[in-house]
Amino acid sequence: MDPIWKRVLKTGSFYLLVATIVLYAVVPFVYAIGTSLKSGSDLFSPSLFPLDVTFDNYVAIFQEQPFHKNLLNSIVVSVPWC
Repeated sequence: MDPIWKRVLKTGSFYLLVATIVLYAVVPFVYAIGTSLKSGSDLFSPSLFPLDVTFDNYVAIFQEQPFHKNLLNSIVVSVPWC
């Protein structure tokens, strides 16, 4: 094989591998954000992004759960106190 084709094949393979790893890492994050913006009945629709965006789930977290207390506890445990 010509050296230029070897280099192109190596570079292309490398970028394909990087793209696969990035997609593998990013898609679950995008899916979680998209799911958090859906209403209860929309959770069963196969779309990745919600058609009707709602922030009711985020409001419910702060109104129905002691989320701020749990968040503060996590910060206290994770921050190294010297």
